[in-house]
Amino acid sequence: CIRDSLEIHKILYDDVMATLKAHYGEVRDAWWITGVPKQVRIDCDVRYNNEGDTSRDRWQSLNLIDYSQIVVYEGNWDLFKDRYNFYGKGAKAKLARWIGRISRLRNITTHVEKGPLSRDQVEYVRNVYALVKRHIEGDESVDGKSQLLFDEPSDQGEGA
Repeated sequence: CIRDSLEIHKILYDDVMATLKAHYGEVRDAWWITGVPKQVRIDCDVRYNNEGDTSRDRWQSLNLIDYSQIVVYEGNWDLFKDRYNFYGKGAKAKLARWIGRISRLRNITTHVEKGPLSRDQVEYVRNVYALVKRHIEGDESVDGKSQLLFDEPSDQGEGA
C-alpha cells in the first residue's frame, strides 16, 4: 500500500510537471508561476529553504496534497479533467478529492503510531492506483459522466 501511494505520487509529479510545462512553457519558469497557486509556491519555498538542498529544484518540495490544488487551479482543470476526474459530476475541487485522500492515507501508513489502514482504505488505495496507472500514466481518457471512485460513508464530509 505504501509502495502504491509512492508510485501514485511519482506519476502525479511527472504528469503535472509535463502538462504544465507543455501548456505554459518553461521560459523563466512560466509553468511554475502561472500554473501553480501562489500559496503552494510559498509553501514549497519554505520547505525548499528549510531543507537547504541546493541539488534540487524548489518544485521538488511539492507534497502529494499540493497536486489536488494545482490540478483545479484556475484553467488547469481543463488540462487534467480527462485523466483525473474519477468521480463523474460535481465541482472540480470535489472531483480531485481523491488526491487529498490518498495523501492522508499515505500519512497514516508512514506513521506507525497512527495505526494500520482499514481493509476499505487499502482497497481505496488499490483502486486509485489502478485508475492512476490506466488513466494518468496510460493516458486513457475517463468518461466524465461515470463515477469510478466511491467514498466510504465516513468520508462524505471530506473536501479535497
